[in-house]
Amino acid sequence: MLKVYTQKNTLSNRKKPYVFKSQNAFTVDEEDIIKAIAESHTTITEADARAVLSVLENVFWEKINLGCVVKLFMGSFRAGASGSADSEDEIFKPKKVHYRNAPVRDHAISLLFNTNKKKEKNLCTTVKTERVRHGGLCNPYITQILNTFDNSIEFTQKDVATIDGRFIKIDILDPEQGVFVSGNGVNVRINKYLHNTKSKIEFFIPDELSDGIYLVMVKTNRKGVLHSSNSHQIVVHTATSSPK
Repeated sequence: MLKVYTQKNTLSNRKKPYVFKSQNAFTVDEEDIIKAIAESHTTITEADARAVLSVLENVFWEKINLGCVVKLFMGSFRAGASGSADSEDEIFKPKKVHYRNAPVRDHAISLLFNTNKKKEKNLCTTVKTERVRHGGLCNPYITQILNTFDNSIEFTQKDVATIDGRFIKIDILDPEQGVFVSGNGVNVRINKYLHNTKSKIEFFIPDELSDGIYLVMVKTNRKGVLHSSNSHQIVVHTATSSPK
């Protein structure tokens, strides 16, 4: 259920004093999709779904890396360059640089998405909504987790991860609160932060994480009650195995 609430409109050219905002119920990850396909009353097994998604992922990134636009049922994906330059002839260098006095650059390549407009129009009649008050939406919610440098979901140890969300500020002195990373048999509470506000947390990827896929969750305490956010997936590589 999509939770819909009103918030004061702070734009200087506002036409009305309030605007509608929304919060999603929870995150459905790749494993949830695989299980849903396997349970969809077809002959497709969980192993079949996992194999197809694995091949689809490989083909998808192969085509994106070639500079193609990849059109799927939900819309079109493509890689896009961004950043600024001091001159017309400046070289585009989005790769991270590790030497002293390296020039400060905002060059980046991001994954861009254009929605399927026909499908998007159908959302007005297909998405179920629930009208709520803003005060009831104080539970932590993660919108996205990206590598601070290249806006990807892939990290090496000591990279900085940025969590964007709502109501995610934590008390780092409370052992029950924090950013928790789980996977590959470990559950790590982050203890090194660069930023900690209601809408953004920046933290260092800990050294003890080995190569693999991990889930990240934020836990906060509001009015004496511990609240857990939705979880987001990240991919960690050791420095020697990193594809970057």
